Amino acid sequence: MWAWLRGKTGEAPKSGAGHEEISEKRTTKIGYLLLFFMGLFIVIIGQTIFSDIGRIPDQPEGLSSCSQEFALLLDRRWVDEPITNTDVYATGYDEMTDTYRMDDLTKQQCQFSRYEEASGAAATLRAAYLDLKRYYALEDPINRVERDLNILEPERTLKQETYDISLQERQAGITAPVMNPEQAGSSLKTDTQAVMRLESERKALLSERAAILDAIGRTASHFETQQQQAKELYLSDYNWYRIKVFLLSLLFILPLFLYSLKRYFVWKREDSPYTIIVGALLGAFSVLLLQVVGMFLYEIIPRRIIELLIEFFTQFAFLRYVLYYGSVLLVIALFGGIVYYIQKTVFSKEAVALRSLKDRKCPTCSFAIDLSMKHCPKCGHTLQSECASCHGLRFEDLPVCHQCGARRG
Repeated sequence: MWAWLRGKTGEAPKSGAGHEEISEKRTTKIGYLLLFFMGLFIVIIGQTIFSDIGRIPDQPEGLSSCSQEFALLLDRRWVDEPITNTDVYATGYDEMTDTYRMDDLTKQQCQFSRYEEASGAAATLRAAYLDLKRYYALEDPINRVERDLNILEPERTLKQETYDISLQERQAGITAPVMNPEQAGSSLKTDTQAVMRLESERKALLSERAAILDAIGRTASHFETQQQQAKELYLSDYNWYRIKVFLLSLLFILPLFLYSLKRYFVWKREDSPYTIIVGALLGAFSVLLLQVVGMFLYEIIPRRIIELLIEFFTQFAFLRYVLYYGSVLLVIALFGGIVYYIQKTVFSKEAVALRSLKDRKCPTCSFAIDLSMKHCPKCGHTLQSECASCHGLRFEDLPVCHQCGARRG
């Protein structure tokens, strides 16, 4: 498999490009820029393709938002946080969307999923429809009473202060008081009675609503368990959906990656001028492959565990710095390793020797030489030695004997 990818067949390169000067094929800065934009374009188009692939399998229908609102109404708590899933193929991997369909519980207009029907959560919620209708019918009267109280309370407070001032003026014996105690007291009494009436009305409405909520709670005593079961059924189907999308995405990107990897090794071995082009393609396909595999692993590993680990690290200054600087070192090691590999490939001993001998220079000291010399007259470097196969002279720094074509063992 590895030999197939590297294109090793035991034959010498078919192209004569392996004996050409590498500097003659050096790509210009504009060329590198165009290759970069080509790779970037492929990565961007890849997102659209992944989006289309995500629509091939049928995504499980989301739960009704009525169920979530009903659970909050009962002041119950989910076993875990409300379900969210990554809509990885709609507009991008990082967009979080609520799986709940937005239905209207206040008007009892709910469309339940088959998971809620199977668990019994839908039937429980429908049984509470009449009480829910009465419950939400009290919202407007309660809001009206509280609104009137919010308006009347400041006015009553101001009139109380006015009445107190009028009494103080009377006690001080002021003959021409600014405030009339009888008039101020009458107005205060009217507002006080209105406030008391509104508070009594609000208390009655709240008591009625609490009684309705108790009745709903008795009807829906098993709703939390039923809804948790619906969530588990949904997540089971959704995990299968993610696996299908992952396999389809892998079926798309993996052959492209393997083929470009094979062509890269073949053309690199032949020192083809097309190596840098397929290298850019290989880079773009590598990004897309890492994206597919990375996002699948991110979804397989519970997201909450990752979030808790990050929260734990950020709570402590020392661990926070370990996380930050560790990430920096990881990025440096990753990209530095890639650059090191490229530099090692381009400036390997054989590549340097090939360029030097093409220019008739010593690979060690760059002194001008004749290709018939066995040693460099300046530094003494061995230029030619005996071939183990044909016993003729071959260039010491090149991998293939130019007499018999045998490779160095």
